[in-house]
Amino acid sequence: MTVTISIPSGRPKRDIIELAFDDCGLAGYEFDRTPEEQTVALRKLNALMLEWPWNKLGYTQPTYGVGLAEEPSGLPDDTINAVAQYLALRIAPGIGNSLSDETKRAMSRSLMTLQSQYAVIPVMEVPGNTNLGSGDSRSRGLYPWSTRAR
Repeated sequence: MTVTISIPSGRPKRDIIELAFDDCGLAGYEFDRTPEEQTVALRKLNALMLEWPWNKLGYTQPTYGVGLAEEPSGLPDDTINAVAQYLALRIAPGIGNSLSDETKRAMSRSLMTLQSQYAVIPVMEVPGNTNLGSGDSRSRGLYPWSTRAR
């Protein structure tokens, strides 16, 4: 019997938090963040990832407490920027900051791109008794006038 252990991949949660603070205008090389600020940002990241559409991306929620910022996020690389921008929107009021209009426009574009990439396209089966019309390949034998040479 083989036991398979799935190890979450993706960038660390700390990277997402750092990108969010950068979007708030608080670059890490200029401002030292306290452990409390990191914990609050991690808590808000966990809460954000429970909401739609973020809950479909494979984020690894902590099993106990807030978790660690060094843990891998489990997110695909093409979603990191959108997640960080929306996290910035959540943490900005708590640090007495607001996002620029340019950042908000970029955030909106990122969300539209993310939703288009991960949207589930519904598939509907056609019942067997549905009239398909003369253009359907299955109706060629029934209607002689619809069998044209191609």
